[in-house]
Amino acid sequence: MNHDINLNNPHALEEIQNILNEFQDNILQITNLNSNEQENRYMIEFEFIVDHQINENIDNLPNFFKNSKEINETLGKAIYIKKNDIDLINKEECPICFEPFCYKKYKRKLSCCSNTYHKTCIDKWLKKNSSCPNCRYDFLEKKDNIEEN
Repeated sequence: MNHDINLNNPHALEEIQNILNEFQDNILQITNLNSNEQENRYMIEFEFIVDHQINENIDNLPNFFKNSKEINETLGKAIYIKKNDIDLINKEECPICFEPFCYKKYKRKLSCCSNTYHKTCIDKWLKKNSSCPNCRYDFLEKKDNIEEN
């Protein structure tokens, strides 16, 4: 399937997210067709970096996570939301987007305050801020202090 996306369109990132969600749903449908086999979980991540200043050194960027891999290394991998997460699905919503949690999506629980977020919401937040949106615990500051000692 081909998708042409005009990056000058203000909704281009939303279009890309919709394409990736459709791709993920198709993968999950294929997995469900093989449900009599051992249950497998797949996490597919795409990261697009559009940078007009290619010469800028990424290590000199301000204090925030540079990509999803760095977030996973610091906070641990995201958790797949299963059917038995009834309390989360029925009673909680993401503190960032205020949307409910959905079965077959991913969540990330932060160790600093035990709040749970949609993986996409908190990862987007952490790429712009290195701290928890709730308690303001700075993950990169603590990580740098540990690495220095």
